[in-house]
Amino acid sequence: MSRKFTDEEVVEAALCCTAKSCDTCPFIVLGEGFEKCIIKFSEYIANNTKNEPAPAADVQEVKHGKWIFHERTKLVPTNKLSIKEEYTNGHSCAIVDDKNVNQKIMIMMKRITLKIPICSVCGWCGYNEYNATNYCPNCGAKCDI
Repeated sequence: MSRKFTDEEVVEAALCCTAKSCDTCPFIVLGEGFEKCIIKFSEYIANNTKNEPAPAADVQEVKHGKWIFHERTKLVPTNKLSIKEEYTNGHSCAIVDDKNVNQKIMIMMKRITLKIPICSVCGWCGYNEYNATNYCPNCGAKCDI
């Protein structure tokens, strides 16, 4: 048993042993008949195969984080317009010159509060609470909502 067999010969011998046909078996030189061949084949496999660990998978460790919500107020335009002369309350506004009317038109502004999600792992800031998904889009950390 000093001869080293190739992988193709070992596979061919295994197929011959399962089909119980020793005519084309490369291990027939080691013994006579089917019984001795299968014994020699199993000895050869036990002696010449190594228990190598499986190759490591190319994976990344799962990072865990959480969303930290920061509240921010923002002025946004409303759908209400008013003429400057009629505008007397103290709301914030932007003045727009309307060329058709030749008067100053004020666009009413309202304050809204946004919850800005911030990733605890990388510090990525979203735009509103709808950006707080299960995973951070910047670093891939699994974030609990």
